[in-house]
Amino acid sequence: MTIGVIVPSSHPGCYKTNFYLPIIAAAPPGDAETWYAGLPVTIAAAPETAPDGLRITATYPSNMPVIQMAGDPPAAVPFSTVFAMTGGFVSFYSDSTPFTLPGGQVLPASSSSGDLGAIVLTIWGADFGQLNKGLAPELGRPVAILYRGLDKNAVSKALEGEVGKMPKRALVQSWKDGGGQGTEPDQATLKQLHLARILAGSGSVFVNGGTPLGEAVTALSGSDTNAEFVLHSYEVDAAGNAVFVPPSSLIVAVGGGHV
Repeated sequence: MTIGVIVPSSHPGCYKTNFYLPIIAAAPPGDAETWYAGLPVTIAAAPETAPDGLRITATYPSNMPVIQMAGDPPAAVPFSTVFAMTGGFVSFYSDSTPFTLPGGQVLPASSSSGDLGAIVLTIWGADFGQLNKGLAPELGRPVAILYRGLDKNAVSKALEGEVGKMPKRALVQSWKDGGGQGTEPDQATLKQLHLARILAGSGSVFVNGGTPLGEAVTALSGSDTNAEFVLHSYEVDAAGNAVFVPPSSLIVAVGGGHV
C-alpha cells in the first residue's frame, strides 16, 4: 500500500491542488523510501463490504515518541492522525446522528459511542478534475470521501484551527443560518458556534489536501497501539443515489504510484 506521498499539481488562480494519502504524513525532502522504511509503524488495509470500504490499521509501539510532522505550520502529530486526501469542505457526523448518503442509505455507525463518528469530505472542483486524470476509465468519479471511526474530540481540536482561518463574514452567515438573530456575537464566539455546527453535521469548513482531520480510534494490544478507521468514497448517479467507488483505486490515484 502506498503511504504518505504528496503529489502537488498546479491549477490556475490562487488555489493549488494538493493530493495526500489518508494516513502517515509525507516524508521530508530527501530519500522518501529510506524515511518510510525507518518508521516504526505498520499499515494494513483490508476490504470491508458492508458498505464497500477499506479498513485501514496503523500499528506502532505505544511508548514510541511521535516523529512525524504535518500541518501548516508543521507540528508533531501521532500516527493515528488521518489527513484530507484532497481539498474540499468537511463536516463531522457523530455516531449519535448517523450520516445519510445521497439517495437515503444510512452509513453504519462506527460504534455505539457518540464520541466517535465520520468525517465527510466533499471534493473541491479543481481536485475532482485532477483525480479524473488519475482514475482508470472504468471507475466511477467520487465526489466525496468518508473517514468512518474517528475520535470526535480529536476532530474538534484539528478543525478548530481551520475555522480560525475563516473570514468573519462567513462566520456571521453561519451564525445566521444556525438561527442567530439580533446583535452578532464577537468573533471568538462566532468561531465556537461554527465549530459546533461542523461537529453536529450542519456546518462545514474548507481544508486543503494534507490537512490533519483528527485521529482514528485507537486501542492497546500488548505493547502496541492500533489505530483503525474505514475509508469510503462515492459518486452520485443520475438518479441521485450514492454509488461506492473502491477507495483503493482512489489511493492509487492520489499516490501517483510512489512508495
